[in-house]
Amino acid sequence: MSQQSFTTASNFGHSLTSLYLSSNEGKNSAISPISVFICMYMLKHGANGVTKAELEKALSIEDSNGQEAQDVIKVLTQSSNSQFTLTTANGLFLQVKFDPVAEYVKYLKKNFSAHVQTVAFGTSAGEKIVNDWVEKETNGKIKDLVKGTQKDTVLALINAVYMKGKWQQPFKKSSTRDDNFHVSSTKTVKAPFMHQQSNFLYISKDEENFALAFLPYRAQSADTAWVMGIILPKMGSNPSDFVKFLEFESLKNLYTQSSRTLLNVKLPKVKVEATIDLIPFFQKLGVRAAFGTGADFSGISGNEATCVSAILQKCFVDIDEEGTEAAAATVVMIQRCALMLPRESPVNFHVTSPYIYFIYHPKSGIVLFSGVVSNPSA
Repeated sequence: MSQQSFTTASNFGHSLTSLYLSSNEGKNSAISPISVFICMYMLKHGANGVTKAELEKALSIEDSNGQEAQDVIKVLTQSSNSQFTLTTANGLFLQVKFDPVAEYVKYLKKNFSAHVQTVAFGTSAGEKIVNDWVEKETNGKIKDLVKGTQKDTVLALINAVYMKGKWQQPFKKSSTRDDNFHVSSTKTVKAPFMHQQSNFLYISKDEENFALAFLPYRAQSADTAWVMGIILPKMGSNPSDFVKFLEFESLKNLYTQSSRTLLNVKLPKVKVEATIDLIPFFQKLGVRAAFGTGADFSGISGNEATCVSAILQKCFVDIDEEGTEAAAATVVMIQRCALMLPRESPVNFHVTSPYIYFIYHPKSGIVLFSGVVSNPSA
């Protein structure tokens, strides 16, 4: 596994997350940029010409080592153990009578352990097969990912991720109580808040108008440890303005500079579900050819003209006293395209206004999930 792979995946994730959060201001949000990266990496391998070049640029792949997505998958799978659950699965679902390039299917099976299956797109029975697989791979959290397919759909590429982690220091349910969350300077809502006083990695950036705390999950070793980071901007600030601190080097530096601090944590329980149309974001990242008659997916479909008809992600994040459960599934649909420490006074870390959350692997620098909570009672 190489540091280049993690830097590449993280740079793409930061770009995508920035576009997504800025387009979703004032709402609760959730995205798994890593799931999108893996899915689009599989697509990229079947592209050629301008289509491939645009996808590589959007994915931040420059001098590719050809192993970026596989290295990321290794981090995910090696993180799963008796203390922390993290799974990922890839699927290639093919339309009946569609004959893909054999080398492409072989590549996905070998390098991505892809589940390959033929289904009848354009029928409810075909969609059910795909959706049942996604639901199984996400522990029942992502349902009905694929709907309204057409008979000219030739394949669906899917990545699914699921995680369940328990806090290293759980919150006591008996300490949870309703309190005010300041959605804005003029709007306040009631929400259930969890409370605890413990030592956590923490940094206050007064000059940047935010504080950041890292809440660790149980882990078997430092190499497999994940944390939830919470960026709490100064009240009245726009959380999406702070997503720049999720950039690979910035986040590494913030984590390194953080120190164990006795915190009085007040954090809302929240459940976020999101369905994201990713095509507009890839268009902003410079991907054009993939969506029209100029698409070149000859590495997948040979001489048959095909193009991307949909890129969609469904995401689920649930944060409570015990820990976090999260899942995401990303699908790319392709269709025939005929024209288309010392004791101290605790620091208050009261998360009572909009904030950014992210699930982070300090060893590699990968952000698995991220989002904004604008209103925990929504």
